[in-house]
Amino acid sequence: MAFSLSAGQGVTLENVEGTYGSADDSLILANGSTQIVFNLRLTGHAAKSGGFTAGFKVSSPDGAQWNSADADTLSVGIGWDEMWNDINGYGGFFENNFGVTGSNADTIGLGAIAIYGGLPADFDQVAFSITIGPIAPEHAGKIITLDSCFYPPNGHWVLAGSGGSFSWGGPYDFELVNPTSVVGADDKLPNSFALGQNYPNPFNPTTEITFDVPHNSHVTLSVYNILGRKVATIVDERLGAGSYVRAWNGTSDDGTAVSSGIYLYKLRAGDFAQTQKMMLLK
Repeated sequence: MAFSLSAGQGVTLENVEGTYGSADDSLILANGSTQIVFNLRLTGHAAKSGGFTAGFKVSSPDGAQWNSADADTLSVGIGWDEMWNDINGYGGFFENNFGVTGSNADTIGLGAIAIYGGLPADFDQVAFSITIGPIAPEHAGKIITLDSCFYPPNGHWVLAGSGGSFSWGGPYDFELVNPTSVVGADDKLPNSFALGQNYPNPFNPTTEITFDVPHNSHVTLSVYNILGRKVATIVDERLGAGSYVRAWNGTSDDGTAVSSGIYLYKLRAGDFAQTQKMMLLK
């Protein structure tokens, strides 16, 4: 996605730190070590003597979880005293953890009470940031959403004062990616589903299967015998965009070693389906 500034007074997303590669900045890392930083711009054409806001919400409709969240006012130059900093025990960012899936870790609410010292006319700067994570690799393929707080579903940003109200550029959606499970992390992401020929083939006892996923999808990769009966499930999960490798060791789902012969392996994702043959020789 491309981040663009609004023409009028508003709050917009300037950029995100912790993105995956340069091909698509709507992909952010779930590698267990990288923090995700949302940098936000405040644009105000009219002078404001003060105001308040309903704040932000970072959430995951798929239940992705993170252990920490923080908000900070950035250096914004001459024109105001303090913005969203805790003064005399009031104002400032507050943190409100609540869970849309009941986990109490998949949503963070970040609110602010007031602008102190006033906002000058024609103010246009990256004024504050929100940091979450790191997010564990097992959440790859899930979605993270940045939106305004407490005003669903329209995502309306509220900043009231002498200069009127501000608009909000969101919501902004991002897909989590675990690069350790993706082949060719520096390569361009695939633009279509594809199922490769296993290697080695014939094989004994283990073979590897490659497949491409162009966008966030629930993917199944299953093995069938020549009669069409399912033998094993290799993949049954939601995956982010990327090229993947999964191994099969010639055993069924119950752990029993299968006999020599020809097997079929099938990739399914939405309306897509593709089948290949492989041979196990013992």
